[in-house]
Amino acid sequence: TDLAVDAGLDPFDIFACAAVIEGAGGVITDWDGAPITLSWSGRVLASGGQGLHEKALAFLSKV
Repeated sequence: TDLAVDAGLDPFDIFACAAVIEGAGGVITDWDGAPITLSWSGRVLASGGQGLHEKALAFLSKV
């Protein structure tokens, strides 16, 4: 999978995955492009690369 979009996650659901995704060259942020933190909204966007991530963020900004 090159792209994953989810909502309603807890930070602890995604922290370990985030390290693996970033270590493999992927990108993971919230739907606004901000880093995942303990006070994050629960909305996650993970992608296989920066270009796809930017396109997905642009799409999500319209939703």
